[in-house]
Amino acid sequence: MSHTQVQWARGSTPQIGAYTGPIGELVLNTDDWSLQAQDGVTAGGWVMRPRLSVRTVTGTGAQSVGVTDDLIAWAPATPAATTFTLPASPRVGEAHAFKYLAASGNFSLTVAAPAGQTIDGLAAVAINTLYATVSVAYAGGNVWIVAGALPQSFALPGQGTAIAASLSAAGMSVTITGDAFAVATALNGASFVLPSFSHSFNGATTGAGGMDTGSLPVSGFVAIYAIYNPATQAAALLGTNGGTSCPTIYAGGHMPSGYTASGLIAVWPTNGSAQLVAAYLTGRKLTFAPVNAVNTASNNASPQSQSIAPFVPPNATSVGGLLINIMGTSPTAGNYQIEALSDVGAAIGRRQFVMPFPATSGALGVTPFEGLPVPTPQTLYYVNSASGTSPSSIISLTSYAW
Repeated sequence: MSHTQVQWARGSTPQIGAYTGPIGELVLNTDDWSLQAQDGVTAGGWVMRPRLSVRTVTGTGAQSVGVTDDLIAWAPATPAATTFTLPASPRVGEAHAFKYLAASGNFSLTVAAPAGQTIDGLAAVAINTLYATVSVAYAGGNVWIVAGALPQSFALPGQGTAIAASLSAAGMSVTITGDAFAVATALNGASFVLPSFSHSFNGATTGAGGMDTGSLPVSGFVAIYAIYNPATQAAALLGTNGGTSCPTIYAGGHMPSGYTASGLIAVWPTNGSAQLVAAYLTGRKLTFAPVNAVNTASNNASPQSQSIAPFVPPNATSVGGLLINIMGTSPTAGNYQIEALSDVGAAIGRRQFVMPFPATSGALGVTPFEGLPVPTPQTLYYVNSASGTSPSSIISLTSYAW
């Protein structure tokens, strides 16, 4: 090739940083091969940066990222889940940014590393919020790093607004409604807010809208999850046996095909006929007909432990109910009490009912309580005192929250 060879002034980063050249001189940095324009005043001059190469993508599904794609603006006419796969042979320092401009729906824009490479240790990262952005840069060694913001907002899975359900008689199905409910692929994964939530659960079926597998448990608990398919925007409810664990994100092995996001929306008791019991759901609280967790004729001055596993699920954080004292035959007048406690420390989580009882057989005192913390799963403590022959001290549960 015939040409005239031209060499610019050149040097390493420290050398150029100590150099102040005349106005208009270009100096080549031999460390990163950038050009630095001199202004006659500033040591090192100014790094010349080209304009970003911006590409608008309206397609969905599998998309490739070109080496020259500095910024991809994703603006599909009809949104659907989309995955952008990064270049397979990147250079150190190569960077790509992505902007979410899908104005409707809750679809994911996923940025995937090529085979054998990772992004912050993961196979892919995703954004799903209008105007959210993410940028990644190649650090070498098959490692990409997130160099810019991920989603602008994150909805906590299992949280909702105006979540409610009503079942006036025991049955197999219930409809749960709400203004909105949040689900996610993991506790720190991609999250989605499902607006105008209204979905039904039928414990007599399996799959989306029913149990994940098998039947409703007998005299147990069913954990009900809101589930979501980002590719189709389909949402549903899914039940699983909640007798031993009710995590925020569905952890079973029977998620219906395509559904990748979930959030615990309710934990419902079942009766001896494997039906959902009559109850009301309001937010993260379930209210049901009174069930006696404690019914004793003995007086106990020190805290007694009582399992409430038949009545509340393992993830219950608080309970509510009634404190009841009934005097026996021929009682002695006096101040008698019943207390529900969170643990053996009587001053912690204390719900107390003390009443001056007359010397009247069968004298009855009742007071409601709410929000008793349950730090030990499915366990409460109590102390009580009554008088007469065969008195009764009762703690009746009517609600739990999680």
